[in-house]
Amino acid sequence: MSQGGQANNGRVIAVIGMHRSGTSLATRALQALGVALGDNLTIEPAPDNAKGHWEDRDVIELNKQVHTALALQWDLVGAEDERLMGAPSLAPLVEQAQALLRAKTADRPVWAFKDPRTARLWPFWRRVLLGEDRFQTSFVWVIRNPWAVAQSLASRDGFGSLKSHLLWLNHNLNPCGDIAANPHVLLDYDRMLGQPQRELERIAKALALEPAKGPAVDEFMGQFLDAGLKHFGVPGERQLRVGAESLADRAYAALRQVAADAASLQDRAFLAEWSEVRHETATFTQLSPRVDALTIGEAGFQGLDARLNQLAEQSASDFSSFRTQVTDTLREQFDESGRRISETSRRINDAHAANVAGLADLQRQVTDTLTEQFNESGRRISETSRRIDDAHAANVA
Repeated sequence: MSQGGQANNGRVIAVIGMHRSGTSLATRALQALGVALGDNLTIEPAPDNAKGHWEDRDVIELNKQVHTALALQWDLVGAEDERLMGAPSLAPLVEQAQALLRAKTADRPVWAFKDPRTARLWPFWRRVLLGEDRFQTSFVWVIRNPWAVAQSLASRDGFGSLKSHLLWLNHNLNPCGDIAANPHVLLDYDRMLGQPQRELERIAKALALEPAKGPAVDEFMGQFLDAGLKHFGVPGERQLRVGAESLADRAYAALRQVAADAASLQDRAFLAEWSEVRHETATFTQLSPRVDALTIGEAGFQGLDARLNQLAEQSASDFSSFRTQVTDTLREQFDESGRRISETSRRINDAHAANVAGLADLQRQVTDTLTEQFNESGRRISETSRRIDDAHAANVA
């Protein structure tokens, strides 16, 4: 339960809910109603959330630090040890979280954040938000049919029904008392999709926010909301629901009454039903070592499989690199041989051209020599003939 007392810090709205339950939708709705979410958000489309998660990265990192400090992970179903999260040795993380939230709320009238891990780490976050140095804290608690959540987790993570329903119970049972003791509104995911204007008005009224109208609301209604957000239905009437499934159904039925404004979290009938569900769920958490052992073992196998795939990809990459090197070397050698052949061919052609030119010169020289010799022989013959004719004339005389 909250510790009460005067708030010393800014106004914070914590969006609480199980994974795959519509907390992103609720957070985006708060923004449409004028609530600041900060500028460090995960709004990029993701394979498991086409509209973005709308989570503050700094809060995500903080929750991961708490998980690491307590050797926890979000998909283990064992009940959290409240004494452990209240340990004095976690005080530095509490102070870090409070400093972070003070920075987020410093220049904003109201700031909201969501991360489904917050529900599982609620004893820690109670110290941050509702402790001695408390914030003006309000809550948006988002619920969704546990069967639809289980189907979504089976599709995304391969979780079995028992594990998913125990996770649903753990996320929703833990913070209920503190939510009831502070300003809050309970949203049902299906009602949010089916009657968005009504649900926006409920949020605005319960948390004293801006009226549910204007361009931001129109944009939210016209662009963000999508019938495709409802991916999974609910089981048929003949579907047998036992154990944790049955407990989750009972808890959801009680919460739906509150979400429809037909009951409140402080009604006697609700509290009686909630107490019974909590008590029996605590009994079922005795199954958690078996379920968590399977989770850890499965994670180990997945890690090993990922490592083998990585090695296979590395081997393929190494072979591809080797093949590229060989191909490049052969191509360089081929190109070099081509250059050498071209050079040799050029030199042969140059030599041939030089030889042809030399042969022509020789031919000219020989022709000139022969011509000169022929002409000289002609002169000598003429000269000899003239001298013979002169001698003959002299003898006759």
